[in-house]
Amino acid sequence: MRRLQVILIGVALIAMAFAVAPRTISADDHEPGVRLIAVDLGSTSFSEKDAAIAETALRILVDSADGGAVALMPYSDEAGTVTGHPAASSDLDNAVSTLVQRVAGRVENGGSDQFAALASAFGYLSGESAPVGSEIFLITGRMQDGSQQDRDRIIGFADLFIAEGWRINAVMLPSATNQTREFLSSIVERASGRWDDTGTLSGMDIFANNVLELDGSLVLNIALRSGNTAVQAIEVAPESTRLSVAMVRNSTQASIDLFDPHGVQLGATSNAARFITTPNLLVATINFPEPGTWSLRATGDGLPIMASVDLRSPLKLELVDQPPLQAGQQSVLMAVATLNGEPLWLPGAVVMATVKSPGGASVVYSLNDNGEGGDALLGDGVFSVVFQASRDQGFNDVELELGWDNYGASIKAVDSFQTEVFPTLRIEPSIGGAIEAGLEIVVGTIEVRVGEYPYPVTASALTAVVTGPTGETVTGSLRPIDALDDGTGWKFEVLATPSESGPQTVTAELSAEYVGRRFNASGPTAQTPVTLNAPALPVTLNAPALPASESAPEIPVTPIEIEDESLLIPVIGSVLIGLLILFGISLFVIARRQVTPYGYIYDDRQRIVLDLSAARRGGLKGLMSRGVISYAEAPDLPVPGARIVFKRSGVELRYDNSGNATMRIDGKPAARVVELRDGSRIGFAGRLFEFSASRRRSLPVVSATPEPAAG
Repeated sequence: MRRLQVILIGVALIAMAFAVAPRTISADDHEPGVRLIAVDLGSTSFSEKDAAIAETALRILVDSADGGAVALMPYSDEAGTVTGHPAASSDLDNAVSTLVQRVAGRVENGGSDQFAALASAFGYLSGESAPVGSEIFLITGRMQDGSQQDRDRIIGFADLFIAEGWRINAVMLPSATNQTREFLSSIVERASGRWDDTGTLSGMDIFANNVLELDGSLVLNIALRSGNTAVQAIEVAPESTRLSVAMVRNSTQASIDLFDPHGVQLGATSNAARFITTPNLLVATINFPEPGTWSLRATGDGLPIMASVDLRSPLKLELVDQPPLQAGQQSVLMAVATLNGEPLWLPGAVVMATVKSPGGASVVYSLNDNGEGGDALLGDGVFSVVFQASRDQGFNDVELELGWDNYGASIKAVDSFQTEVFPTLRIEPSIGGAIEAGLEIVVGTIEVRVGEYPYPVTASALTAVVTGPTGETVTGSLRPIDALDDGTGWKFEVLATPSESGPQTVTAELSAEYVGRRFNASGPTAQTPVTLNAPALPVTLNAPALPASESAPEIPVTPIEIEDESLLIPVIGSVLIGLLILFGISLFVIARRQVTPYGYIYDDRQRIVLDLSAARRGGLKGLMSRGVISYAEAPDLPVPGARIVFKRSGVELRYDNSGNATMRIDGKPAARVVELRDGSRIGFAGRLFEFSASRRRSLPVVSATPEPAAG
C-alpha cells in the first residue's frame, strides 16, 4: 500500500513538472504522436500461444506506425526502461528484435504490475512532451496484482491520460480471463481507447485490420490438413492502386502464396510486393497491381485459417445528379465513373443498374458509354440508358456494378434517384351554341393539376389550338377563372372565333418547369358544337336601266314656300310623330331579339323555389332587358346579388362573389360568370338548389326565405 502511495505522489509531481512544458510543432502544424508499446513479459511467459500473439501484435504495431516516435517498454513485477526511436528506423528494428527474443524466451515468470507500467508510461510521455493523440498499447493478459482497492485506483489513474489527450489501448492475450478482460476494458474505455481480444482467429483478424487499416473481404475461412492447399481467385479491376492479402493462422506451418495474372509467384524477396511476417499473421501488399485475375494459394497446418483481400481503387461510381424524373414517362438514367473527381473513359466497360421502385418492383438495365441508346457522347465517362420511369412517386434505390468485357473484376456502388408526378392537363368541352360570324365563343376549359391537386400556372405557359371540322386551325385565347393574386390560375376558358360551323376540337400543351426540370404536357382533346349565323345583308333596290340614247326625264321640283308661320306647328308635329313611330319600331325589334326567360329553380327536396318564366318586369327596363332576371325583380332568387341572363347561346349566372358567402356550381368554386346547364347544381350559404330547363312534378312553390320559428 505504501508503495502505491509513493508511486501516485511521483506521478503527480511528474504531471505538475511537465504541465507547462513547451511542445514542438512542425511547419505544417502537425505534431507526430508517440506510440508507446508496453509488453507484459509476465503474461507472455504463460504459454507459447501468448508469446506468439504478443510478438505478432508487437510487430504490426511497430510496422503500422506512421511517423513520430515509437517507444518500447517491457514490464512484469515492475516497469522496465522505456526506449524511444524514430518510426521506421534501424534502431527501432534492432530494439524490436531484442524484445522479441525476450518474449519468445518465456523466462520471466514474474507478476504484472499494470499501475507501474502506466505510471512509467505517463512519465515518459510527459518527459517527451508528447502531443495530443499519443497513445499507449498494453499487450497483456493479466489484471493488476493486489487488492480491489488498488485496481480501482488504477482505473482512476486513467484520468491523467485523458487530461493530456492521450489514449490507453489494450491487446488482450489468449490466456486472459473474463475478470481480466473486464478490468482492462474499464481502463481503456475510461481513457477513450480501444481494446482487442486476440483469443480467437476472428479477434486477431479484427485487430490486424484495425491496426493496419485494412478493409478486407473474407475469402477463406477453412481448416486444411497439413500440407493441403486451397486456391482462391482475386479479380483486380483497372485503375486499382493497392492489393492487400492477409492470413491469420494458428502456427507458422500455414502459409500463403500470391500469383499475378501471368502465373508468376511473388515471393518474400520480390520488389513488387511488401510482406509482413509474424507467427500468427501474414500480409502481402502490392501497389498498383496489374488488372486481371490474381491467385491466392493457402497451405494448411491442420488448424483453421482465415484469409481476406483488400482491394483499393480511386474509381468512384455514382448516378449523375439530376432533377426528379417524371413518373411513368420515358427518361434517361445516367451513371458516371470518376477518378479524382473527373469522369474517366473506360473502354470495354459497362454499368449494370438494378433499379428498385418505391413500390418495390426491381428492373435491371444495362448502361453504356458508346454514344448510342440515350448516351450523349462516346467515351465521356457517362453511362446512359433510356428507360421507362416508375409510375410510383418517391425514391428509387439503385445498385450499380461497373464491369469490363475482358476482366472479371467489378466495382459496386449504391445510389438513388427520385420520381415525381408532374402536372397534367384536363380539357373539357363547353356548351357551345349559335353565334354570329366574327364573334368569340367559349369552346372549352383547361385544368392544370398535379395528381388530384390544382397547380397554378401562367397563361403564357399554355398553348391552345382550336381546329374546325374541315381542319382549319386558329389559336385560342385563354381567360383564367378566378385568377390568383400573382396572375396565375389552374383553370382557364378557351375562347376562339370559329370560321365555320361544326364541332370545334380543342387541343392544348403546357410548357413549364417543375421541381427543377423543363417539361411539356398535353391533354386529351375536347369538342364543342358551334353554329355560325350569317349576318343580315342590307337590301338595295336598283331602278331599271335606260338605253344610252335616252336620258331620264326631268321631274320638276317645286319648292314649298311657307307663307304663314302657322303652318310650322303641323310640320314639327309630323316630325315628332315619325320619330315616335321609329322609336316604337326599334323597341319592338329589340324586344323580339330578347330571349324570354325560361326554366325553374328547385331546392334540395325537389320543390320549386322560383319559376323563371313567371318573372315579369314592367316599363321600359323590362322591355329593353327582358332576358335578364335580377334579385330585385325576383326576391325568391336563392343567391342575393346574382343575375340570370338568358341568351340564344345558353343561360348565364352572373354573380359578384366579393361578399363573405361563396357560391359553388356542381361542387366547384364559381366564377363571376358561369354557364347554367340543365341540371346544374347551385350551392350557396349552406343550401343546395338546382336549375332545370323543364318543369318536373313537384310540390307547390315555396318561399326561399325561411319562416320565423314558432313562438
